[in-house]
Amino acid sequence: PPSNTTCPESDLELNRLNTLMRANRLAMQVISGHAQRVGYDWLRGLLASFIRKARKHSKSLMRDDGEPSKEGKRLEQTIIMHIATHAAAVLPLQIRAVACMISDFATKYAPRHVSRLVGSYVILRVINPAVANPNAFLLANATTTLDDRAARFFLHLAKVLQSLANADPNSSHATHPVATPAHVAAIREFLLKVTLPDASGRFEPPPMLQTDGVTFNPALYEVAAWLESQQHTVMDAVKQ
Repeated sequence: PPSNTTCPESDLELNRLNTLMRANRLAMQVISGHAQRVGYDWLRGLLASFIRKARKHSKSLMRDDGEPSKEGKRLEQTIIMHIATHAAAVLPLQIRAVACMISDFATKYAPRHVSRLVGSYVILRVINPAVANPNAFLLANATTTLDDRAARFFLHLAKVLQSLANADPNSSHATHPVATPAHVAAIREFLLKVTLPDASGRFEPPPMLQTDGVTFNPALYEVAAWLESQQHTVMDAVKQ
């Protein structure tokens, strides 16, 4: 819809919402590519210990039929809760700023689906590409490269995260059986946290954090001022 008009929510039914954040749209490719670059250290710190664990225990994580074992399901649920409870605090400033812009847009045009649209960006376009293929995303190095079984585990995890990102806002359940109502609630809380600025309305970078040998450096957020200045341009791109 034009930026100077409002749009009734009926014009943004779910089938249209699903097209707003499609990966093959040029605007979304640019936004996703930027987020994955500025968020590399964040993603590595978020997933590194689990990548090592999956590599070490890969034979016990997936059954021969392609479904996760009991141990695999437990690890998936642990990773989901880790993302939900720890990822927002160290989210790169640029990613948080775009998530907030998307939240503002959704609040205006599709208020029932704010978390779904924010999740389409933060989970499906930023986190999931790294989760689905850590080898290709270079999160796994020469000492942690995943074998086929561990790679299938992370691909399965990405499907669970996708179901959480797309969960019906009026339901406490996700479509994937691995995801429990507790996971749905935790991910919704995470998606709310990633859109919250500080009291002044600006986004302050989080403090230095050391985890799994990765230091989150506030210098990563130096382009935030530029991104804020481009708010209307980014929102226009998202609405196209």
